[in-house]
Amino acid sequence: MEIRNSKGQFITSMPKELHPRYKHGQNGVLVSCPYCGVGHRIKPSRYRANKIKKFYCCREHQKLDCQAKVTCEVCGRVRQIHKSDFSIEGRGRFCSKKCARAVTPKGSMSPQWKGGRTLSDGYVLVYDVNKRRYVAEHRVIMKVDDHSLHVHHRNGNRADNRKGNLQVLTVSEHMTLENNIRWGNVTRDKI
Repeated sequence: MEIRNSKGQFITSMPKELHPRYKHGQNGVLVSCPYCGVGHRIKPSRYRANKIKKFYCCREHQKLDCQAKVTCEVCGRVRQIHKSDFSIEGRGRFCSKKCARAVTPKGSMSPQWKGGRTLSDGYVLVYDVNKRRYVAEHRVIMKVDDHSLHVHHRNGNRADNRKGNLQVLTVSEHMTLENNIRWGNVTRDKI
């Protein structure tokens, strides 16, 4: 429908309901919710400003329409995920970290595997398959499982785990030896 002003000049070709000056009857444009199909009225300015032309009757329907149902690849649980998460690779495949870890390669099969050896605070740690965790290499070499016993590095180099450089001591013997070394009463063995 064409709208003309008082002088008869052409203003716009938009429907009368969309015109900002339209005040006759119930003001607004009748639209339907894309989620539930219920009709409702919105302001004409809102209709013109929205390029997608999707108008929801409530925020809950807007959120639900932006979500998709996905099935976990491991346990088969169905859940809802936001559609924007599909753009990130790997998102939405699993329902939890537990399920994601179930298919993640472990140990020597993992792409991050570095041979099962790592350094922590100067000590060499090796992966113990039985305990399923990293343990200190010097304790494995000296076969010390009791935590009341310490393994002393004679030359002071924590990464030097040769059997001749290691010595098993009790906690009190180890502290006495370290204090004597610190105060200069005893020198470290140069092995």
